[in-house]
Amino acid sequence: MEIIKKLEEENAVVSYYDPYIPEFINNGRKYKSLEDIHGEEIKERDIVIIITDHSTINYEAVVKKAKIVFDTRNVIKDKNENIEKL
Repeated sequence: MEIIKKLEEENAVVSYYDPYIPEFINNGRKYKSLEDIHGEEIKERDIVIIITDHSTINYEAVVKKAKIVFDTRNVIKDKNENIEKL
């Protein structure tokens, strides 16, 4: 929640995907999870930030479609020019 708050303070448009949390309310605002992250949804985003590591997500497919991936959980093992790790 704190990451979303910080990004929005910088005028970022934030969306999220979590297969276990379909929606939540934070500071009076309702957020709804994207339905899919393996299609066009990822291509349209400026950056994908991985902050949880779910075994149900195909991270390899995410990397192929994303412009930039910021991996805070070290779930992506391959090196690629569009990946930054924390």
